Amino acid sequence: MSKTKQPIVEITPQLIIDRVHSIRGMKAMLDKCLAAMYGVETYRLNEAVK
Repeated sequence: MSKTKQPIVEITPQLIIDRVHSIRGMKAMLDKCLAAMYGVETYRLNEAVK
């Protein structure tokens, strides 16, 4: 497993809009996209949520 840090991305309103998906009529953002915006690994984001 690679422990490389993801580069921090400048968060713009358009970036957020592009990463919000409509799933069964509800707006949702995938954990992968949210983790990338915060510059952390997906599993670390999920750990924090738990």
